[in-house]
Amino acid sequence: MQFTIPVNGSRGDVQPFLALGVGLQRAGHRVKLAVPQIFEGWVREYGVDFAPVRFDPQNTELHKILKDRNPVRMLREMQRVLWRQYELVFEDFWQASQGADAIICQAVPTGAFDCAEKLGVPCICVSYLPLGPTCEFGCLSASPPVFRGTYNRLTHRMVEYFLWLSNRGPVNRWRKETLGLPPIPASGFYPYLRASHIPQLFAFSPSVIPQPADWPSEYTVTGYWELENPPGWQPPAGLVAFIESGPPPVFIGFGSMKDENPQRLTQIAVDAMRLTGQRGVLLSGWAGLGGAGLPDSVFGISSVPFGWLFPQMAAIVHHGGAGTTGAALRSGKPSIIIPFMADQFGWGRIVYNMGVSPKPIAHKQLTTESLAAAIDMALRDEMMRSRAARLGERIRLETGVAQAVTLINQRLKV
Repeated sequence: MQFTIPVNGSRGDVQPFLALGVGLQRAGHRVKLAVPQIFEGWVREYGVDFAPVRFDPQNTELHKILKDRNPVRMLREMQRVLWRQYELVFEDFWQASQGADAIICQAVPTGAFDCAEKLGVPCICVSYLPLGPTCEFGCLSASPPVFRGTYNRLTHRMVEYFLWLSNRGPVNRWRKETLGLPPIPASGFYPYLRASHIPQLFAFSPSVIPQPADWPSEYTVTGYWELENPPGWQPPAGLVAFIESGPPPVFIGFGSMKDENPQRLTQIAVDAMRLTGQRGVLLSGWAGLGGAGLPDSVFGISSVPFGWLFPQMAAIVHHGGAGTTGAALRSGKPSIIIPFMADQFGWGRIVYNMGVSPKPIAHKQLTTESLAAAIDMALRDEMMRSRAARLGERIRLETGVAQAVTLINQRLKV
């Protein structure tokens, strides 16, 4: 079959779909990944067909909005910044979807599902988050639940409706004026998906979040979708030499998160290493950490596959993105989560409650002393390290991509 996979977002949003695309191609299918232009070289490196999407995931204004904890103000600003870009994204998704036998897309209202509906081809939605009404736990992006049952279900519906409000205007206008489809009803995008019985795959581990008993039959937790190293990839010789020259270092990196003062964040990381007497590997990421002047005990990198790097670390300091959290847990090493926004706070709570991480430290409250104390706990708490190792063993037994490919074949009767 010919699959089109339209994805909009940062590297963390794209990477699981690239892993799935590789898995689908190995199963004999053809795959086109429609993602922001900056990821073209990375996608093609894996031999996956690429289609450009005119969206800048590094938009500084967007990153500032997403960090806002005021939902009303965030909604207003997202509409102001994003709506003017959506026509281009929709058009690119539509062009990439021509000739597709099926579409696999994010479970968010950004136009990809609408392409499948207009073309009359099957659609399968994917989420990295446990976003689906359930009585068993509250939504990761909401506050920790005070009550159980109905309250938990309500938090999911509130976040679902917030996501729909963020995109409702341009999506329904595009459906009506360009695709000739009726607008999605006022109840929202997610009830519409459920009423249409659209299959949804959840790309996280059931060892971390077991599948709720009250989810619909179309929902399946598959396990994490790990992306293998690029063909012919070799680790940087300097990084290998650094790792081998002493005890395992501590990884510090915040992926696609941006910081208004990267020099200050770099200094906090370096000073925390010094206070704890640890060596470190510092990922520059989109925040631009590192640069000139790092001490010999800290090695700066711009990019490296986490599946190779994390198992060689003593502990992993990160922002709590869904993909990075999965890679850290898979490695069997303790995490120290510094959430910046949204579901990152939820992942921080989950990992902490599982006993494989110190209590998360919000990015805005991070200090040298708090980071050093968390690193010291992660390295010295033998029970925490043992729990992390056992959890990593369980996750490494899971085959998320293979499970997803099997389910997709079954759903489409391939």
